[in-house]
Amino acid sequence: EAYRQVLQTGEPVYRPRRSQVVAEILPPPLRNLLPQIIHLLGEVPIILAPVTLAGEKLGAFNATGGWLTPDDVPMVAALADHAAIALGHVRSRAEMQSALERERLRNQVAEAVASNLDLPVVLERVVRLATVVTGADAGAFALLSPDGHSVTFPYMFGLPETLSAPLPEGKGAAWQVIHARKAVLIDDYPVAPFAIPKWVSAGIQSMLGVPLMMGDEVIGALGLFSLGRRADFRYEQAQMVQTMARMAAIAIKNSRSFAQAQRRAEESQALIRSAAAISASLD
Repeated sequence: EAYRQVLQTGEPVYRPRRSQVVAEILPPPLRNLLPQIIHLLGEVPIILAPVTLAGEKLGAFNATGGWLTPDDVPMVAALADHAAIALGHVRSRAEMQSALERERLRNQVAEAVASNLDLPVVLERVVRLATVVTGADAGAFALLSPDGHSVTFPYMFGLPETLSAPLPEGKGAAWQVIHARKAVLIDDYPVAPFAIPKWVSAGIQSMLGVPLMMGDEVIGALGLFSLGRRADFRYEQAQMVQTMARMAAIAIKNSRSFAQAQRRAEESQALIRSAAAISASLD
């Protein structure tokens, strides 16, 4: 096929009749329509040229016209090169905008983490920002229990409280993320083998989940959900959400450290009071 030849060899191709190329790309059931299609399009020469950017084949550029000859192949190839450069500029701009957006969101989450040790407040802000970034309808944090055999849900957004019951190991999408230790995308949650009926009844259709990492240790997961519709979650979005999850893990660590410090302080005060009482009784 002409298109395959162009993409495999990286060289332009000239065909004196357009019908030669159209016949190659038409599905077999439609090939009997070839005469009508060519009647509409016109039987003219065609030149195909690869669109290549930094060694990456992006596609093929085609030009048709009754005036085209094999001598016009270099000109069409040059046009394809210009198209590749333009696509490269668009891609670079999109990547820059994406990087700026990630940085803006990272700053917002960092501000939330640094400004408040009240863990529920931080988790709420992170989930709400993540739903905005991904277009999700709902979200939830799942945290591993101290023994590592169940997960609890300290904060949910857009989901009924009936789903907040702890889940044992292996049940539910959170465990898929925890075991994978990387982003997990689920297009059709209701048919997944690990789907939980109560979560299906709540309307969950698609999911994007990322692990909560504290160093090399997984302490839970952040899940984002679409309700009653399939969502086009993408791995590019997962990268941004993963950044938020790292910030949330820091908040969880800080909260736990703060709670431990408070417990130690209370224990110390209790010991001091006990020692004072004993000393007073001896007097």
